Amino acid sequence: MPAGPMPPMGGAMGGGGGASTPDQKLAEADMMAQQLVMMPELPRKQALAALRNSDQTMHALVTARMEKVRGAAASQGKAMLLGQAGGGAPPM
Repeated sequence: MPAGPMPPMGGAMGGGGGASTPDQKLAEADMMAQQLVMMPELPRKQALAALRNSDQTMHALVTARMEKVRGAAASQGKAMLLGQAGGGAPPM
């Protein structure tokens, strides 16, 4: 019963309804992806499984957005490492 991570997800999913526009769905998927990426693995997997069971379309959107978030974070991390390597001590 992970009570901490689940309420934000449930609130986001419950408020969507059938009257959402595609832009609203994408914004909701972005928000959920940001939340899920920050979660520990087990609660994240549980939340994704619950989402998949309740709304397969939103699950697909969220997982795709999560991949984009991870890719952006990886690129940013690489850029930081390259910046540090280039800004190190001058060669002797």
